[in-house]
Formats: sequence, C-alpha cells, structure tokens
Amino acid sequence: MGADDAVVATQGARDSAFKFASRLQIKVLSSGVFDAIVKRYSTEGQRLSLEDIEGQWRKVTLGPSNVATLMETARLEVSKGIDFATLNHWVDDAVRLLKEARDRERPMIGPITRAFYYCCALVAIAADYLGREHVLSDHDARKKHFRSGMIFGQNDDAAAKRYL
Repeated sequence: MGADDAVVATQGARDSAFKFASRLQIKVLSSGVFDAIVKRYSTEGQRLSLEDIEGQWRKVTLGPSNVATLMETARLEVSKGIDFATLNHWVDDAVRLLKEARDRERPMIGPITRAFYYCCALVAIAADYLGREHVLSDHDARKKHFRSGMIFGQNDDAAAKRYL
C-alpha cells in the first residue's frame, strides 16, 4: 500500500460496497481487523447497531430538525466527492455537535456525542484523502495546503487557524 492510497475501514459493508470501492481504487479493510478490538474494549451496552444509533438520532432535536437529518446530510456529501468544501462542512458539523453534546449530555456518552465522533471520523477520512499528495511533504507545506483549502469561500482565515 502506498502513502497516497485511500483506505476505508468498515465492519458492515455489503459486497456491493467492496466492488464500488474497488472501482474507485479505494482499499477497504473488513471487519476482521476490528473484531479483537471490539471484543476487548466494548461491552454489549455500549455497542449499538447503526439502526439503533439512527433511531436515537431521530429522537434528538437539533434546531428545526434532528441529529439523524444532520448525519444523513453529512453522509450524502460523500456522493458529491470529497473536497475542501466537504471537509469544511464536516468540521462545522463536528464543532456544532461537540457544543450541543457539552451542553445537553452528562456524561458525554449519548447520541449527540456519538454523532460528534462520527463527524470526526469523516473529517479524518477527508483530511487523509485531501492530504494524500502532500503526505511526504514537510509540515509547513502540508499546513499551507490545508489552510488554502479551508479558507476557500471564507472572508478570512480565522476558521482555518482555529482548526489547524
């Protein structure tokens, strides 16, 4: 595997997802990679199926909508392609969810916190993908690449400075 390869890890992908990823030259790690980790570090009460989590997300209001709608919108961004606009969208969602979780969940282990972690995973995937050509560059070159991408469409680079 090269330093610029895209990799997606999953525990529940269907065969069609593996075929789709193969066409896009994305390597997919299957559930075997995670089985030992899941067995050791999660208990049955903490481990939820996607359907259960989405059910919880539907019950949590977030402005005029709910967390499930926000997360569905985040997932749909992938179909448009991963670019800096998508990364910015996911970073904004993660920040919003962290604030909501901090204000509404004690301890922070509820559905909003789970949605926050999900957004963080999307941010990590996007950052990995968008930085693939600069993976062996020096720190300043990588930072410049991300700064120029993150401030696209914004009036100043204050947001980029906060996240970088």
